[in-house]
Amino acid sequence: MYTTGTDTVANLKEVNKSKDLTNNKYEVKYPDQLDNGLLLAAFVINLIVLVCSCWLVIPLAWMIPMTVSSYRAYKGIRPNTVALGVCTLIFFDLIGGILMLCAPKNN
Repeated sequence: MYTTGTDTVANLKEVNKSKDLTNNKYEVKYPDQLDNGLLLAAFVINLIVLVCSCWLVIPLAWMIPMTVSSYRAYKGIRPNTVALGVCTLIFFDLIGGILMLCAPKNN
């Protein structure tokens, strides 16, 4: 049986509609910190420090996961805890850590 390109597109749209999108592991769990300006500034500063210190191989082992955690906290996927702010303050950079400590917390 021959199918045209529009039939294939229509079938894909039906398949996408029937997928259950509620089982997304990256859903927003903390809407009060979603798109917070302080967390965005902390993430951008963490990213700049990460790029500037890319020649330091061993510190990248904790800088990369902390940058990912700060992005997830900005997007509301991960809670912004005091521990994340203190670890960013001690092991990463002062400004990003202070911004994360000043941002809304989820315990």
